[in-house]
Amino acid sequence: ASNIDDVLSHHTSFLDNCLKDCMLTNPELLKIFSKLMSVCVMFTNCLQ
Repeated sequence: ASNIDDVLSHHTSFLDNCLKDCMLTNPELLKIFSKLMSVCVMFTNCLQ
């Protein structure tokens, strides 16, 4: 990167790729993942 604009552009591209690779841009999958995490939290709270 030759200047700050290049750094920001590469960083934004990196973040977009991370979201896509983790499938966090799919609303249905995100909803399922959120429910799963809620169940995990409830389970760990019961163990304490």
